[in-house]
Amino acid sequence: MLVLLALTGCDLLASGQDQIDDLQDTLDGLTNPLVVQGIVLGVAEPESSEIDLSKTDFSKGTVVTVFTADAASVNEIENAPVTGASISIKVGQQGAVDLEEVGGGAYKAAGEEVSYNASALAELSVGIGDSAAGAQVILPPAANASVPEQHDGSPMLIDLSSQEYDQVLVVVFDVGSGQVTFSNEPRDVMELYEFSTADDAGAGLTIPASAFPDESIYAVGVAGLVKGDSVNFSSMNTALSSLQAGKLKFYPVSTLALP
Repeated sequence: MLVLLALTGCDLLASGQDQIDDLQDTLDGLTNPLVVQGIVLGVAEPESSEIDLSKTDFSKGTVVTVFTADAASVNEIENAPVTGASISIKVGQQGAVDLEEVGGGAYKAAGEEVSYNASALAELSVGIGDSAAGAQVILPPAANASVPEQHDGSPMLIDLSSQEYDQVLVVVFDVGSGQVTFSNEPRDVMELYEFSTADDAGAGLTIPASAFPDESIYAVGVAGLVKGDSVNFSSMNTALSSLQAGKLKFYPVSTLALP
């Protein structure tokens, strides 16, 4: 009986220590001043011969964009960029690719050396001085969106509510000129933070009528994005940081008057 009580007491002490360690990890994640906001955006090869990506930035293929900040609260994110960081990303069994610092706490990598393989694990590594941080996300496949080939120029609903995505990213450009007429792609750290924390963003998005200003042929790009689980984030603020991934798929849409 005494032996059983002793063993039970040891189990309770071990369980209590595990709970304390978990709580400490949670507190460390919430109080860490390093904020990392990243997005891995792949691009599917267009199935339609009417869509030419060579006139757009999407011809580069997969683009990885990361913003870093030293901030204790969301109000400080825009005003505290981290420069001089060493950032790389590794997808599956591919070798790590270094991101280039482009200013204002932003880092990018693009081109054929950055692979996008659905279901592969993307691992982001951030080095600042002697400190190292990391985040992970599993790359999702391209979403299956219902996009009409003929459209009257009114607002268009992109509904991905039946698919398991956290956010919907949409880009529209005129096929003839390559001019982007609509995009909700985040352009800075604050936009990316707001994008990653938007409520019910995975349900869908309505493209405004202004995205189809003329009678023309447009390319409507749709990406369903998923967010990496903050449990797999290390040495960064888990409340303010995110790593998202998705793959753009382009659909041709004509607003030309039918004969």
